[in-house]
Amino acid sequence: MTQIFVKIKFLYPEIFRKITPINTFAKLKSIIKYFNLNFTMETNPQTTFTMKWTQADGFVYGDAGTTPSDKILALDMDDTLIKIKSGKKSPIDENDWLLLNEFVATTLQEYHSKGFKIIIISNQAGVQKGTAKIETIQKKIELVMEAIGLPMQAFIATHRNYYRKPSPGLWKFMCEKLNGDVKVDMKESVFCGDAAGRPGTNTKEADFENTDYKFALNCGLNFKTPEMLYENIHEDLPDIEFHPKTLKGGETGQMEAELLIKKNNTKEMIIFVGPPPSGKTTFYKNYLANDYVHVNNNEYKIKEEFIGAAEKIMKEGKSLVIDNLNHHNENRKDYLDLAKKYEYNVRAFVFDVDEHLARHLNHVRMYNPHRKHDSKPVTRLVITNWFKEYVEPSVEEGFDSVEKIKFVAGPFENQNDEEMFFSYLCTMN
Repeated sequence: MTQIFVKIKFLYPEIFRKITPINTFAKLKSIIKYFNLNFTMETNPQTTFTMKWTQADGFVYGDAGTTPSDKILALDMDDTLIKIKSGKKSPIDENDWLLLNEFVATTLQEYHSKGFKIIIISNQAGVQKGTAKIETIQKKIELVMEAIGLPMQAFIATHRNYYRKPSPGLWKFMCEKLNGDVKVDMKESVFCGDAAGRPGTNTKEADFENTDYKFALNCGLNFKTPEMLYENIHEDLPDIEFHPKTLKGGETGQMEAELLIKKNNTKEMIIFVGPPPSGKTTFYKNYLANDYVHVNNNEYKIKEEFIGAAEKIMKEGKSLVIDNLNHHNENRKDYLDLAKKYEYNVRAFVFDVDEHLARHLNHVRMYNPHRKHDSKPVTRLVITNWFKEYVEPSVEEGFDSVEKIKFVAGPFENQNDEEMFFSYLCTMN
């Protein structure tokens, strides 16, 4: 036994070091198991499967004859199941890959032998951008499946929508449509991915994202990194940078009701000040629509048209809300000049939303199909620039008063809308 052990240690040092059991006998058993399974795979070419692909709205999915199961092992693909063989930033073709390490096949086969269904869930934004072909990705998945020797399901998110991780859309689709009538045991099921937000070390680069970790949290799945799954290495995962659930249970807190009501039938202009996704239009609909005319910048191509629309309303003596970004005093000057010209009382409503919350709200617009959105998502640069250039409004600037509007989640249109709002949807980058 000792001679065999020493020989394997000498011939295969990399495998020897990575095998997780500490005692000699267990380590030898693990190495033999690895080689036996690989030998079985290489000498049994009949383990081939046919993946049947289906195109859906915003994603593609395939099934190679898997059996419904209450236990699921779901995995990301790139840098979790496989790595790029050529070393380039992007793969050359469907053959430019290697299994991530020598433990991938044995680990998946072990899970499969315990009754787990194996599925792949992968974001592939390059398809929408035109930098990757869906046919290439599909062929690659088929080759990976054959190399591992197990039937799998695969789900490929090709667009930025409800089905893109960290949104739980693909997981819910699988549970509802592609697992028979079998209810998934969430306590047993696992999602494995490399995007966990881990900082860099002397030997490893920092994770580019934490979308896999957030996806698992959104789905209610146990989460493992590849190191945790394949090598049984313990890892303390970093905290998430923003927790939407902290917004639950807020009181109406925006303002006291009397502050929202016009006093003595005075003519009034309210200027909204807030980043693109901060709930300004929703706030107007919920609290001000009965008494104020809404002038929304999204409806006009140029500022002159926007100013003209506001002035027309003021000539009629109606109170109005200016709904625009209004992040700088130079942006607000034209409206204040109008208020002075027509002798309007003018208040600033500042939406108290930080950059983390603004980005979360932007991703809610992007990923949540369960409600009607008043505006489209914007780029991160638009949000970043708003905060970078923001100048707080003041009485000295010409406002009669400046009111802070505390953000409160809701009202929601349905249960799915509420669930998506409190999910981890915002990415790190």
